[in-house]
Amino acid sequence: MLNLVATADAAKIESGIMKRTSVQTFAKLSALWNKQNRSTSAAEKIKEAISNLLPTPGDTRWNSVYDAVAKVYDLLLTPEQETKFDKLLDELEIKRLQPVHKTFVAEYVDVMRPVCCALDVLQGQQVVGLGYLLPTISVVKHQLSSITGRSTNTLTVCKPLITALQTGNDKWFGPMFADVNAQLAAVFTQCLNWTGLTMS
Repeated sequence: MLNLVATADAAKIESGIMKRTSVQTFAKLSALWNKQNRSTSAAEKIKEAISNLLPTPGDTRWNSVYDAVAKVYDLLLTPEQETKFDKLLDELEIKRLQPVHKTFVAEYVDVMRPVCCALDVLQGQQVVGLGYLLPTISVVKHQLSSITGRSTNTLTVCKPLITALQTGNDKWFGPMFADVNAQLAAVFTQCLNWTGLTMS
């Protein structure tokens, strides 16, 4: 269900600067990822420019999309890295990301980070049961609200994305917060964590 929040609900933004910028940015990034995956020479140019190959989205895990965009964000953090990235796109004959696209990348990573971390927890290799669900979703809701409420909030593109994620969370998980079994599982799991015991 959290995957649906990150994909289906996030995709319901139908118009405006967020939708337009998202489509344009992912078109350019997809061109970059596809060239790396399909061309040996392109892959070599990418590795030479940034010392590693780029992570690319997979078909089975939404987190792979976030990880791929987050890597691009890392490459744009300093003017020197940003210049290298721009030149790399030129070499690969891909249109450069415009300032609004780079802003989208930064804001997308900021807004989607809580959802990505929650998915990592709930899909973790450790024993994860129902007791992890409500606390994890509560943290996501709090972090998304914190982004919109912080005094330094300067989101210019991705405000609608936060609204879509919050709406999706309420739709899919709202009823579970009234479910007694989910509540008891959360309390029981928390008690185990406090006492240092584990479920076997």
